[in-house]
Amino acid sequence: MRKYSAFIAFALVAILSFTGFQCSSTEMTSAKLYIQQKNYEKALEVLTKEVTKNPKSDEGYYYMGVVYIEMEKYDDMLGAFDKCLAISQKYTADVNNAKKKAWVDSFNKGVGFYNKAANTKNADSSAMFYDRAIEIFDQATRIAPDSADAYKNLVLIHFNRKNYDAAEGPLLQIIKLEPNADSFKYLAAIYNDRANTYKTAYEKSKNEADNQKYLDVVKKSVEILEKGVELFPNELDLYTTLIEDYDKLGQNEKGLEKIAKAVNDNPTNETYRYIYGYVLFKGNNYEQAIKQFEEAEKIKADFSDAIYNTAVSYLNWGLLIRKAADEKNETTGDMGKSQFNSSLAACERLLKVADKEPKYWELYAKINSVLGNTKAAEDAFKKADELRTKK
Repeated sequence: MRKYSAFIAFALVAILSFTGFQCSSTEMTSAKLYIQQKNYEKALEVLTKEVTKNPKSDEGYYYMGVVYIEMEKYDDMLGAFDKCLAISQKYTADVNNAKKKAWVDSFNKGVGFYNKAANTKNADSSAMFYDRAIEIFDQATRIAPDSADAYKNLVLIHFNRKNYDAAEGPLLQIIKLEPNADSFKYLAAIYNDRANTYKTAYEKSKNEADNQKYLDVVKKSVEILEKGVELFPNELDLYTTLIEDYDKLGQNEKGLEKIAKAVNDNPTNETYRYIYGYVLFKGNNYEQAIKQFEEAEKIKADFSDAIYNTAVSYLNWGLLIRKAADEKNETTGDMGKSQFNSSLAACERLLKVADKEPKYWELYAKINSVLGNTKAAEDAFKKADELRTKK
């Protein structure tokens, strides 16, 4: 976790130097002297007298804010600066510089506590340091609500602690201030995790209120994912999660229409082709899914996920044909063999571009097993085990 340099500190020192002892009240003169002496308690005492005697003292409130920074009382600092600027705009630049310094100090302090939490082996100490880091990063967001950096660190901490619900607010702020694909993915993951909790509750209670909660949260996920897909149209995870959420809402056709339009508008985009194939695959429309996966492979010859799903689609298609034949007690005909052979050919292409993935060898073993190629199946299972052991 990165820290920010304290270059901003110079700005505050300069402010104090240039405005040191101009014509001021006795309280202000004393306050500036106490600040130079780092006697912040006494400075605050006389500044309080200053603003009590003169409620329109923008200078008094400004220096009160400066003192609160040194005392690390940042919420009080914000209050003092607000009062200063409500009186006049004379100290606007000074206040902005002071807030930047306060933000840097606060942010770096939060990073320090985060690092302590991450590096300690004592669970209680780690929890205490994380709590302090959260408190300080929260504080940093109040100092500079338009900066996404503190929100990002809050998300990191909450995810590390598996406190996902607490990450929702910071993620929404990141999406507002500095959207990125991961922020949409993480927020959708939070909503889907919450939805699963409601779904489990509904399955036990059969209470329609629990089912409605489930549906409402899935709708929130869809809403955020639709925004994410609009901003990051080539992010596969966003599209696939959105399609899955449409499915949960019984809106399969909506997902199909969305990705079909994307393919029609961008026929040479392999990601859209792959996603379209994935949606068709989920609907057991293997023949049409294969067409999309194979188109994706034509566009990108080493697109391993597309080739893998081509092989799986052919295999599943063949198994469906065999099952239907078994149910009719048919013993002649193709029995899905042509699909199994096409599956094998696709898997062989796959292993030429990616032969270090255990699950690819497992698929190769299953296909050979279905075709009765016992030796090839055994060898492929052994290869998968060897690769898994190496990992």
